[in-house]
Amino acid sequence: MALPFLTALLLIFLTVPALAQASSKPGALEIHPAYFSMMRVRAAMPEAARLEQLKASAQSQLREDARQSLETIERMAKEGRKEEEISAFRQEARAALSVKQDALFKALEPQEKQLKIRLFAAVTSVARTHQVDFVVDSEGVYRGTKKLAEVGLDLTDEIISRLKERANAKSSD
Repeated sequence: MALPFLTALLLIFLTVPALAQASSKPGALEIHPAYFSMMRVRAAMPEAARLEQLKASAQSQLREDARQSLETIERMAKEGRKEEEISAFRQEARAALSVKQDALFKALEPQEKQLKIRLFAAVTSVARTHQVDFVVDSEGVYRGTKKLAEVGLDLTDEIISRLKERANAKSSD
């Protein structure tokens, strides 16, 4: 998922300077970029914070389970258990952790997807309001952030407001 985003971002930053130069020519295409801070937007979304807490808690539990498995393996080795028995336990422990990790992913995936859908709708709505051609997450821009801030429109506060409006409208229904 990160690779297509970075590819698109690279294409945009390679294309925008050429289009900007072309825009000084008669009949040339003009592009209106905008950006927002994903970190600030996610911080303003209580459900994103809850999701992050759930992820952290689940990951902590997975680490604890892995630690306990390692302790059991060490104890088995000190007790002089056969290597086959230790190896079988190790495989069972890995399988159990894998199942738990998959279950965590499947449990959190719908919530993460719902957040992305809400964010996309808010970004699209605000971008249409400002007649913006493309919007990027400023946290993901590794080069050209200063240039983007000079020519682009910061939509962060409006996106946060739009998300809060929609959340309030849902809760009053």
